Amino acid sequence: MKKFLCLIFVLVFSASAFAADDDFTVGVLAQLNMSEEEYINYVKTSRENVGFSFFIHPENKIRYYDSLLTMQMALNAGEVQEVKLPEMVGEYLVNASPAYSISAVSMSRPTYLAFGFLEKNAELRDTFNKVLKELKEDGTIEKLRLRYIENFRTAGLNLIQIPKFDGAEKIKVALTGDLPPIDFVAPDGTPAGFNVALISEIGKRAKLNLDVADIEAGARSAALASGRADVILWYRVTENYEHQPDVPSGVILSEPYYYLTKFVHVRKK
Repeated sequence: MKKFLCLIFVLVFSASAFAADDDFTVGVLAQLNMSEEEYINYVKTSRENVGFSFFIHPENKIRYYDSLLTMQMALNAGEVQEVKLPEMVGEYLVNASPAYSISAVSMSRPTYLAFGFLEKNAELRDTFNKVLKELKEDGTIEKLRLRYIENFRTAGLNLIQIPKFDGAEKIKVALTGDLPPIDFVAPDGTPAGFNVALISEIGKRAKLNLDVADIEAGARSAALASGRADVILWYRVTENYEHQPDVPSGVILSEPYYYLTKFVHVRKK
C-alpha cells in the first residue's frame, strides 16, 4: 500500500489556525469509538474544564477522516481548510513538497500512545506491559526514539527484522501508517519506523512471533473484535485510566510508551 507517495507537507508559519469562521473546517484523524459530535463536545469541555487547547476555534467545524491519506486528499480538494496533526508528522512530511504550510504550532496536554487488546487477552497485555517497563528502564525506548523519530531521515526507512521463534505463539499486530515516523508504512507497503522497531524488541524479549500488518485506522476496532488483529495502536487521553473517553467495553490498553505534546495545523499555500 503506497500510502505516503502522495503525502506532501512543508513547515511555514502564519496565524490562520485561530480563524473564527462558521465555514472554516478542520480535518482530524478519527478517534476510535467516538463520533464527530462526541469529539467536538470533548474538545469543548476539555477547553472549558481542563484548561488546555486543542488549537481548534470553537466556531470552526471538525471533520473526521479514517486515514492520513484521505485527510490530505480532502485538503487538496478544499473540503477542509486545515488539518490537525502531531508535530513530528508534519516534520516527517515536510521534505516532500512545498505545496503546504504549517499555520500554527500548539503546546497541548499530552496524548499518549498505547496498545489495545481485547479483555480476554489480558495476559498478553500484561506481557507487553512487562516488556515495555523493561525497555523504558534500560533506555531502549529512548534509543529507538532517537534513531527512528529524531533521526528518521537516515534510519526510518531501514528494514527492521522482527525475530521469529520456533513453536512460539503467533500474535497479529495492526499498524495504520498514519503517524510517520512513529506509525509508518514505507512506500513499498512495508511497515517500518519506531513502532515496528519497538514491536521487534517486544517480540525478542517476550519470545513471541509478532506479525505486523498495515490496516486502515478506522478498521482497527473491527479487526480487534473479529480476531483479525490481536494488538492495535491506540491513543490514551491520559497517562492513567481516569479519563479514556473512546475505549469501548471489552477493550483494555497497555501502559503508554510514547506521548505527543505538540500539534500543528497544516493548510495549502
